[in-house]
Amino acid sequence: MRRTRPTFGFIVTWGLSNPYSGPIWWGAVEAAKTLDVNLGGFGDVDIYDLSRNRSLQQQIRPPALDGIIVVNPTISNLPQELFGALPLVNIGLPLEDAITSLLVGNYLPILA
Repeated sequence: MRRTRPTFGFIVTWGLSNPYSGPIWWGAVEAAKTLDVNLGGFGDVDIYDLSRNRSLQQQIRPPALDGIIVVNPTISNLPQELFGALPLVNIGLPLEDAITSLLVGNYLPILA
């Protein structure tokens, strides 16, 4: 049966409550509500050794997901075939290839 709402995965290798990834996760949750899409969080994921976790491997591929957001500064080390043909967005580091990357400024404004 086809889903009526798109479903996206949010993958963070160091947890959804990490001081860096936590605010990004909650921002994604709010965006998902606004855009009326499903969002599934995968935190503390050993994405480099999915051979040990076949269930997770099936959860992060089509038809389970329509796209993936990865918050991972070492995404450039991941095999591209890991996610199949899913659209992928990387948050963290700029990449030179076909993966769309969003960069985070990591600074606090100085209030006068």
